[in-house]
Amino acid sequence: MIHSIDLPYLATLPNSKSALKEHRQNNPALYERLFTKNEQTIRYYADLPSVCVGQFIADTVATDDDDFLFFHVLENQEIYALHVKGHLVQREQIGQHNAILDSFGYELHQGIQIVLSSERLPLEYEPAVPPKVISINIGDIP
Repeated sequence: MIHSIDLPYLATLPNSKSALKEHRQNNPALYERLFTKNEQTIRYYADLPSVCVGQFIADTVATDDDDFLFFHVLENQEIYALHVKGHLVQREQIGQHNAILDSFGYELHQGIQIVLSSERLPLEYEPAVPPKVISINIGDIP
């Protein structure tokens, strides 16, 4: 189990060199990862080495829907939460129970598929559809 994760910032840009150049000028970073997906440029960036946890999960988790929420409890009892739509990370966050409920409340109430890394839903919330449990070790993410 992971104690904490340093998440990079995420930017979804139009697939053009000028958009990327402008974003880099406005948001310089020591580290970045770029890729193109669905005719968009995805830029993860940070000043410290970070892991693109969300994109790894989006690329490897197979669900019935292209739209899902993923929850994982860290050793420090904070919750890693992720919203994926169309195999693209929409948002990811690490926080305490109430912060995650506030931040992901809209998606939870939309009945989006919930994917868990353990049998227990780490939120005081009763989903409309039973969560899917997957076996994933966040420590194995490249």
